[in-house]
This record gives sequence, C-alpha cells and structure tokens, in this order.
Amino acid sequence: MWPAAVYAQVPRDTGAVKRDTSAFNRDSAGFAIDTTGRVVSAARVDTAVTDSARVARDTLKAPLARAEIPLIVGIGEQYRWNREELFATGALTLGELLDRVPGAVGFRSGWLGAPAHTAYIGDLSRVRVFYDGVEIVPLDTRTGGLLDLTEVQIWTLEELAVERGADELRIYARSWRVQRTTSNTRTDVATGDEDTNLYRGFFGRRFRRGEAIQLGAQQYGYGTRDITLGSGDQLAIFGRLGWAKGLWSVDANLVRGRRSRDPQRRLFSDTEIPRLNSNRTDAYLRAAYGDPERGIWLQAIAASLAFEEKTRGLGLDSADTTRSRAQYVGAAGFTRGAFRASLTNRTLVGEQTNRTVLEGRLGLQSRYAALSLRAERTPGDTGASVQEGSFRVSPLRWFALSGTVARRVSGRQDVPDVITGRAEAGLRVGRLWISGGGIARDTSTILPAPIVYDSAYGPAFDIDRPTGIFGTARGRLFKAVHIDAFLVNWSKPGAYRPQLHSRSDIYVKTNWLGKFPSGNFGFLGSVGYESRSRAIFPRTDGGVDVSSLYRAVNAQLEIRIVNATVFFRQTTQIQPVRPDLVPGFLLRRQNGIYGVRWQFWN
Repeated sequence: MWPAAVYAQVPRDTGAVKRDTSAFNRDSAGFAIDTTGRVVSAARVDTAVTDSARVARDTLKAPLARAEIPLIVGIGEQYRWNREELFATGALTLGELLDRVPGAVGFRSGWLGAPAHTAYIGDLSRVRVFYDGVEIVPLDTRTGGLLDLTEVQIWTLEELAVERGADELRIYARSWRVQRTTSNTRTDVATGDEDTNLYRGFFGRRFRRGEAIQLGAQQYGYGTRDITLGSGDQLAIFGRLGWAKGLWSVDANLVRGRRSRDPQRRLFSDTEIPRLNSNRTDAYLRAAYGDPERGIWLQAIAASLAFEEKTRGLGLDSADTTRSRAQYVGAAGFTRGAFRASLTNRTLVGEQTNRTVLEGRLGLQSRYAALSLRAERTPGDTGASVQEGSFRVSPLRWFALSGTVARRVSGRQDVPDVITGRAEAGLRVGRLWISGGGIARDTSTILPAPIVYDSAYGPAFDIDRPTGIFGTARGRLFKAVHIDAFLVNWSKPGAYRPQLHSRSDIYVKTNWLGKFPSGNFGFLGSVGYESRSRAIFPRTDGGVDVSSLYRAVNAQLEIRIVNATVFFRQTTQIQPVRPDLVPGFLLRRQNGIYGVRWQFWN
C-alpha cells in the first residue's frame, strides 16, 4: 500500500534537496546506530574507557539465502512491501493485505482467527503462496482443498510481493533474516475491540563465524458472548538456525501455529462453523549458493508441511487427524543486469501420491520495455501445463502499455483449454500513475466451493466467460499526500465475483525532516473507503446464497519516535452497519486495534 520511497521532503521544483543531518543514536555498547539500526561507527563514546578495554565491534555478516522473487511486470509501482512497509499497512492477515490488489476479493466470516479465502477472477483456488520457495499447500480437510489464508504467518516476513498473473495471484514471501552481530530485539503489544489482545516478540543475532539464530512468537486472542461472531486465539512461533560465509549458506527454518476457534453460528440458521483446535507446522532445511538478485544462484530445499487437528466434539468426523506432505525443491538461476532466468523443480510427496512440477522463467527489463515469460508443467498421464507471458512498453516517461496472457491446459480431452488475458494503459502525472484496462476469459470453468463456511456449498460452473474493466491510481498527489485506489467492474455478477468492487486510500507519510532533521520522527495517517456489491454462493441443491452490500471506512494512524511506533487502526461499516462477506455471518459494526511496536539494538 505504501510506496517504498516517499519524496515529500524533496522540493523538486527548486532543486534544493534537504539532507538528513541526523545525530545518530547510540546503542547500549556505545556504537553509533542510525534509525534503521545500521551501524555507522564502531567508535566508543565513553572516553573514560582505556585503550586496553576491548569492546567487541558490531559487524555485518554474509547474508543468509533468500528465495527468488521473479521479475514482476506492470505499470507504476507493483504490489511489493518490505518488512517495515508490511507492518505499516495495518494488515494482520494475508487476506487483509490482498484486499488492496485489483481483482482479488476476500471472504471471511469474522475477526482474526475466522476462516479466510480470497478469490481471483471469482476462483478461490487461484491464490498460491510461496514461502521461501516452498509452496504452502492446503492440508485442512474442512476447507475442501482451498488454502485458509489465516494459516500464513505474514508477521515472520521481511518482504512480500504479489504477482498478478492473467488468471492467478502468486504470493512470494521471504522470511525475516538478520545480518548484524548486535542483537536485534523487538516487542509489539496491541489491544482492541472484541477483547482483542496481541503480542509479538523477536530476537535475532549473527555470530563471529557467520552463525545465525532467530526466534519469534506471536499470540493473539479475542472473545465475545455473541456466538454469531465467534471467538478464537492463536500462538505461533518462528525459529531459524543458520550459517553463511561468502556466497554459501545453510539454514533450518520452522513456523508453527497452534490455532483455536470456537463455533460460529450462522444468523437465522441452525448451521455453524464448528469448533477447531489445530496445529500447522511448516519446516525446511535449505542449502544455497549465491543470490537470486545477481549472478549465478542455486538452492536445494527439503521441507515438511503438516496439519494436525485435535478438535473433540460430537459430530466432528474429522477430529484427531493429521495430514502431512514432504516437498523437495531444487532451483537454479542466473541474473545479470536486465536479464534473469531460472528453473525450478518442485516435488510434493504424501498419502501415496507424488506430484512433480517443473517451472521455467525468463525475464528482460530495460528503461523502455520489460518482458516476463513463465511455463509450468506437471509431468504424468495428464500433462497439465500453463504458459504465461507479460510485457510492458514505456516509449515515453509519462505513458506505458502493459498486458499479460495465460493458456491453461488440463491435459484431459473432456476439459477445454482456458485462455485468460489482461491489457492495460497508463499515464503518469507527476509521480502519480493512472491506468485502466480490461480482463477477459474465453472459456467457462468450474469454480471450487468454500465448504468451510457451509458444507452445502458446491462447485459452480462459471458459464458467463467473465469480462471486466478496471482502473487504478497509485502514487503521490501532492508533497506528502499519496493515493492508492482501484475499481473493478464486471459485465455481470458471478460466483464469488461481485459485479463492482472498489477501494481507495489517501494517506500522508512523512518524516518531517524540516523540523526533525535527525530522522527520529515519522508520521503516517490514512483514510480509505471500500465498496463491493453482492456476491453469489452457489449451493449443491441448485439454489444460491447472496451476501449483503459492503461499504466500509478504514482509518489508520502511526507515529514513530526514534525506534518506537505507536499505531491505531479502525474499520467502520457504514452500509449496512452489520454486513456479511459470507452470507449469514455478520461482521461487527467496527473493529479497532491499537498498540506499539518497539525495536531495540543492544
């Protein structure tokens, strides 16, 4: 949502650049550290210390490996966030973050722990998540083969990028890494409506010979006496042990979430989302050479994905079950200047089934044009495959054309090939990009059902061959004022596809260097409006359920002083005051949360 760079402090018309003459902070060992935590001097401040006193210097070690994020082609700034920008969005779950992406429509039945799915062009199965190169696959039998986005722990990340393919969203997530031998410690505390309490803690450090240790945990809980709203809690942990020297690195990573959810009753119905107690554990061991952003790179990963359900209660036939998958990933690539290429082999093993996917990518980028080609194939009897190409042409600095097209082949004679395309044109006004275009799919498809909300929901045959238009506006309006807005309008409503969906956020982001040249102050304030029309949920008996209209105002405020950030975020429903994104599961009129994020270097 927030651009990686903000130009509010640079008056472009005068050519005068205000420089940050920051007086650096000092850590507890006396080292000079800037506001990002980077050591700029290892000099000892205390002049009373004699030369014989030895103080260990803070040093930067070779970085641990990071996963590939392919060339993402589009007009203007892409949907990509670093660690600080991720937390500044205010999104607590991946589903909330994807609500900012055109074409993506999120569905959830309640607050933080409630089941959450996102549809892309009406298809709930076309959102794929790759965590450090490992694809996070759905393992909970209650979701019917769809990934519950609440299971993805975005608080563990240092970077996240969204690639808007022609017919699917691909989420590339890189986990948080540390590079300094000075300990990195952070604590987040928040509270809010529905008796919500949230806590996070982080610790990371590198050692003299390149070893690394990282630990993190997040716990949240919320509750209400209203069974139609539901209650829940989660305790998630993150851990990494690793070593890196030069271009070589080895690391072991673990993410585990223990989640509890109370039953949630549907309004005016006897059906409910049953109680859930589960553990999801994703772990991997990785050996790597090089960096995907430059030169030759290689990675080999052995991963284990497991979901354990411990729910006990009458009528829960899926209680006390465990599902697991092993995933083996081998990837290699080369990046130099405008050229990048990679080849990935991903093998999924489990429950007497093996599935291997081969993916090749090629990217070229220059000032005037960009091209990204992708091919994916599943060897075997069916021989399913996907071919996709994206391009951008920028003959002028203020004008650009972009497009992407994908052909999906099932490998079965009774299922036709599907071609989906998107075309877009954009104009640049100052630092604001305004663009618009169209989306179309040429063939009817079968859409899977979100049975976690109601087992009576069934697959839908999308016979309308959807076509739609969209528009976006992203960038700086004036000085520190920015906008991030989109509108998508389909020719007609379809299953899990509201006919009209729009979102706009206007925000001010500045460090106010004229008054605080040290850089020890930061301000972010935003107000936004989201609107969507009704969504259709087909049932197995031939009927349909329909959600209500949705109109909501989002507000956010953040103030940073040195390394502590105080934040407040609230969503207020305005029409109706109790809407439902999933038919029958009403949301609260407002949800607010506030707290502090505090980082230490010592």
